[in-house]
Order: sequence, then C-alpha cells, then structure tokens
Amino acid sequence: MGGGPIKRAAPGGIDDLLCLNGFAMNGAGGEEIWWLDTPCSGKGELFFSQHPRDIEQARLICHSSCLSREQCLQYALDHHEQTGVWGGESGRSRRRIARLRRKPPA
Repeated sequence: MGGGPIKRAAPGGIDDLLCLNGFAMNGAGGEEIWWLDTPCSGKGELFFSQHPRDIEQARLICHSSCLSREQCLQYALDHHEQTGVWGGESGRSRRRIARLRRKPPA
C-alpha cells in the first residue's frame, strides 16, 4: 500500500484523517509514524475548519507544541493537500511555500 494517511468520513460529514486521531501508519515498514501522538490528534474539526479563528488556533497548536511539524508540512507539500492546517500552515500558505520552492534562485 502507498504511504500516507487514509481518509475516512468523520462524524458530522467532515473529512478527517486517521493521523489526526492517533491511528497507526499506512505503509510497510512504519515510515509514516511521525503522525502518531501529535497535538492535533482527535481535533480534525479544528484542523479542517474554514473559520479564520479555528485556522489560527490550529496553527498555534502546531507551532507551539508539535514535534512533527516539519514532517507534517513536508507530507502536505508532497501530496498537494489543499485543505486543513498541516505543519502549522494553511492551504494558502502551503501553496505560497510550494511556489517559492519551485521558483529558481535569482
């Protein structure tokens, strides 16, 4: 199977990620275990909300207490995640980061 979180329909119709609920990784060899026991665990409604206050709160949680922030951000960039806060960055800021990384140095 491919690496990365498996999506499932969460209560309330929100697409929640298993990684946000502390489930084990997807993929052989355990390469994705960075998302176990993260501060976002069980907070899918907050981390996938479109409300600016929720987005800011999710970003604050990531930046203040997550030891997996870099891996999470890289996962989101590698997999072109469009929604949710990943690695402390919103979809908009991740798109900006991706553009800057693609831009050749001046």
